[in-house]
Amino acid sequence: MAGYSGQRSNHFGLLAGGGAQWPAAVMALAPLSLTQVFGAISIGPIVDRLAPPGPRAPPMTCMATACLFVTTMASASGVFAYAIVLGLALGSFQAINTTVYAGYFGRQHAGEVVA
Repeated sequence: MAGYSGQRSNHFGLLAGGGAQWPAAVMALAPLSLTQVFGAISIGPIVDRLAPPGPRAPPMTCMATACLFVTTMASASGVFAYAIVLGLALGSFQAINTTVYAGYFGRQHAGEVVA
C-alpha cells in the first residue's frame, strides 16, 4: 500500500515497528485466525476438566513469546511465527475466559440481556 506508515492499527503498527512490510503484515491475519481457532478447540477439553481458572501457563507463555517476536521481525517467516504464536495465545484465552465466566457466574442466565 502506497504511503504505508504502519500507524493504521495496533497490529500493523507493531509489525511495522519490527521491520515487517505491509504484505507480510496483511498475510499474518490468516495464520493468526486459523491458529486462534485451533488454540480454542485444543485447550477447551483441558479447561473443562480443571477447576477455574484452569491452565494459564500455556497461553501466557505463547503471549510472552509473541511479545518477543513482534519486536524482532523483519522477514515474512518471522511475521508468520508471530501470528501462529499469538493466535494460539488468543484462542486459549478465549476458551479459558468462557469457562471461568460460566464457573463463577453460572450458566442459567448466560447470554441474557438485562435492561
